[in-house]
Amino acid sequence: MLRIGGPINTGTGMDARTLEHIFEPFFSTKGPGSGTGLGLSTVFGIVRQHKGFITVESTLGTGTAFQIYLPFGEGQAELARPSHTFPTLLAGRETVLVAEDNAALRESTQEILQALGYTVVIASDGEAAVRQFERAGSSIDLVMLDVILPGLNGPDAYKKIAAIKPDMPVIFTTGYATENALVAARSLQNAVLLQKPYGAEQLSQTIRELFDKNRK
Repeated sequence: MLRIGGPINTGTGMDARTLEHIFEPFFSTKGPGSGTGLGLSTVFGIVRQHKGFITVESTLGTGTAFQIYLPFGEGQAELARPSHTFPTLLAGRETVLVAEDNAALRESTQEILQALGYTVVIASDGEAAVRQFERAGSSIDLVMLDVILPGLNGPDAYKKIAAIKPDMPVIFTTGYATENALVAARSLQNAVLLQKPYGAEQLSQTIRELFDKNRK
C-alpha cells in the first residue's frame, strides 16, 4: 500500500465524539451560514472506490492528521506523453434542474452548464427539487439529482418528479461507488449515473448522450 499523508495541522483538533461522525454525509461542526466543511464523506467515498482506506488522528488543542492508504498499481508505469488535445465540450439549449446540497459543487455545476448554453434551475435538497419541478416542470428537459440529499434523497425525489412527468431523463450523481446507486440508475432506461468528482467535459458528454439515448 502507498501511504499519503502529512504532518499534523495546527487547527483546534477534534474530540472523540466528533471523530466518530466526520465521514458521515452532511455532518459538520460549522454553524449555519459558515460553510459545509471539507466534505470528508466524499473523500472517504473516493478513497474506498480506489480500494484504499483513510485514517485520522486528532487531539484537542493540537490539530489533526489524515493518512490515506492506496494499493500499488500492477505492472510498469508508463511515462505520460505530452498532450495537445483540448477537452470536448458539448453545448446545448435545454433546461436542466440541478439538485445538489454541496454549495461549491452546486455553483460550479451551474456555471459549467450556463457556459455551455443551458438554462439552469437550482435546488439544494430533494424537496426543493420537487417544488421547483412543480413550478417549472413543463420547461425542464433534464433533472440532475445527487443520490444522497438532505430530507428527500435523489431517487425518492425522482419518483415524485416522474409522477408529474413520466420518463423524465435523469442523471444521478454520487461520490460513492455503491451497488444501490448503480442499480437505481441502471434500472431506468432514461437514467445514468455520474460519479463525483466530474469535470466539464464529462458532464457535457453525459448530458448529450442521455438526450440522444432518449430520442431513439
